[in-house]
Amino acid sequence: MTPEDRKDLEEDTALFHDAGDKEGHLLLPIDLNINFIKMIHVDNLQWINFEIIPDKMKLMNTGGTALLSAKWETQRPYLSWGPLEGNYVFSQVHFHWGSNEQEGSEHTINGEGFPMEIHTVFYKARYISQQAALKKADGILQVVYMVQLDGKSSAGIQWVASHLPTVAQPATSTSLPPTPLSALLLPFSQDFLAYWGSLATKRCQHKTLTIISRHVLTVCVQDLNMFRTLLNSKYEPMDMNFQRPTSPVRRTLFLINPTSSDHATKTVLHTDFLPAPAEHVFHQNITVNYTQIPELNHFQAQKIFSIGDGADGMKKEPRKLLSSTNIISDIIPRTLVKDVCMHEASYVETINTPLKSKELKKTKNYLTSRLPVLVSGKVQRANLVSSLKPLFSDNKS
Repeated sequence: MTPEDRKDLEEDTALFHDAGDKEGHLLLPIDLNINFIKMIHVDNLQWINFEIIPDKMKLMNTGGTALLSAKWETQRPYLSWGPLEGNYVFSQVHFHWGSNEQEGSEHTINGEGFPMEIHTVFYKARYISQQAALKKADGILQVVYMVQLDGKSSAGIQWVASHLPTVAQPATSTSLPPTPLSALLLPFSQDFLAYWGSLATKRCQHKTLTIISRHVLTVCVQDLNMFRTLLNSKYEPMDMNFQRPTSPVRRTLFLINPTSSDHATKTVLHTDFLPAPAEHVFHQNITVNYTQIPELNHFQAQKIFSIGDGADGMKKEPRKLLSSTNIISDIIPRTLVKDVCMHEASYVETINTPLKSKELKKTKNYLTSRLPVLVSGKVQRANLVSSLKPLFSDNKS
């Protein structure tokens, strides 16, 4: 990069934050209008540690939304670079939906709503916690995914929807098989939208940076209805947990690092450029062992979140998911899956030596989050190997 290019990036970054000083007090959400987009170029946004499997993962009915949270033993996933000043740590994911397929999203596109919208909330790392970050002008940002109606849900949405019956009542929660956030979200480094605004709560308003993916996710009617069966804090169906755009003031909507200037100003979202749901591939060389877990692509996510065709070719129930308690027993009988090669061979070696507690935990998390097969204390080595082969043998895409 030439000094002139670096200067241009710094000027655009300064322009972006100047808009935050001027417009950060204006209410969000807003209508996203293609006529008011301003293109800028900054450093690419970086998604760090999103491939790491969390130690725990929880789904909760807060009485106002379905909220997904997680805990990590190692460093938490965070966002960096792009237009950001500092690192922003993952906090939680929550969902907004409506009573019909024409509404549910908090943002609208040229006046039209979507049936669902997903918010991934982050807080600035230097403030230690989200509660402390809420008191700071640069403390909070949210990454937004618009969700359009389709015959098949994106793999992550389908997975979350399958667990919703266990949290139908308000103020209830359930543990989920720990899964990397990269299997639930769709990371992007460029060609995204962003604007500044203020998130209003019952007590006060919080300046918030909103980043919006131009690639949409999908939800089918069946899964959308699963969200609508949740009960709110008044024990009524939670079928309208979204806020419509209310601010009449025009906002600066930034298009950051567009990949194609010709297409950039024609549409707000790339609704016609995505492959079929659950088939997005994060480009990578896939080599797996129990000590180094790579980023999941959506082909792998589909394997984890549903039980498709078995090795015998018989169709199994696609919506019947395995919970962490029956994927692997709480007491692992000295069996260690040492290495699984996902290309030419499917090889599993077991050893009958005592496991240290840290190894045990790592093995349990690995099996729980990645292998939709039943592993128990009485499993035979031959059965384990044969169960794993169909999972990885066809993954060469």
